Amino acid sequence: MYPSHSILSDPAVSNITGNVTVGCAPIDANGFHQIEWMMRYFGTCARSPMEQASFYVGLASIGFWLCANTPQLIETYRKKDARSLAPVFLLLWITGDATNLIGAVLTGQLFTQIAVAIYFFVMDVLLITQYSYYELRRKFNERSSAYNSSLNVRSVSAPPETPLVVRPPTQLNSYLFLTFLLCMGGVLFITNINVASSDSSIRLPGRTLLSTNEVIIIDDDPWPLESAVEKIGYSLGSLSAALYLASRIPQILKNFYRKSTEGLSPILFLCAFLGNTAYTLSVLLYSVDLNFILSKLPWIVGSAGVLLLDLVILSQFVLFRKNIQKTPGFEELAEDEVEKTV
Repeated sequence: MYPSHSILSDPAVSNITGNVTVGCAPIDANGFHQIEWMMRYFGTCARSPMEQASFYVGLASIGFWLCANTPQLIETYRKKDARSLAPVFLLLWITGDATNLIGAVLTGQLFTQIAVAIYFFVMDVLLITQYSYYELRRKFNERSSAYNSSLNVRSVSAPPETPLVVRPPTQLNSYLFLTFLLCMGGVLFITNINVASSDSSIRLPGRTLLSTNEVIIIDDDPWPLESAVEKIGYSLGSLSAALYLASRIPQILKNFYRKSTEGLSPILFLCAFLGNTAYTLSVLLYSVDLNFILSKLPWIVGSAGVLLLDLVILSQFVLFRKNIQKTPGFEELAEDEVEKTV
């Protein structure tokens, strides 16, 4: 969901070997000076006006993403119902974020980018936790009602000593799988942080910027990737891009079969659209060099590729807006067909 491999961290400043730190020249070929605070706090090698514009647009992208999930959490809490969300959509989303987070760590992103990525992952966990809670509660209530109804019918013939036990829902496989996924994602994240931190050539950039080692000015070519860790991180980024692209389809299908977007927050998808647009623009503003684009390609595809799909979902809010009043409580909107589809 969130492109944690941000333009705010320039690949030319993220490596450190021994006592020699690799940075970027304080003055570029056109005489533009490096913006020191951007370098110190964000690891951004920004000198030209275009590079500075890229930085600010990248910040705007993060701002949109920081505001994305909260409206949906509020909407679901207000409705006390999570059936508007496609579970596969949530599953692919959090898997993409977990994969992207690990890839960002392995490719040596700045500490601030890692912190933001962790925030995004935590918000995903909250969404899934909320979804699981309301779905479990709904199914439990449905089974309780069904049991009580059948009990009333059979009350005359039932032995007086028969215990009245309401059985909890048993179809928990999907929720157990989500829990397993979250646990495995956390383990992989912690493990790969340790791997990245122990490699002398791949450090978390936040440590590099605060070091007092001698700085040698080298503008490294970001492509091709050299170390095995970087290649693994790039591959994980490619996987996350595919997951982002696939995640919207189940939600689009669910909205289509329900003929309603009630229970969904349009702000979530609007912020996603604006965040992805800003991120893609920030990359193109920074550089259109082919090697640079190739080094960012998975994250560009993951952001730009979902723009059309986000537009489809936003258009569904307009298309189905008249159906909202006709669907109180999300009742019986081809629910069986929807669940089979998504």
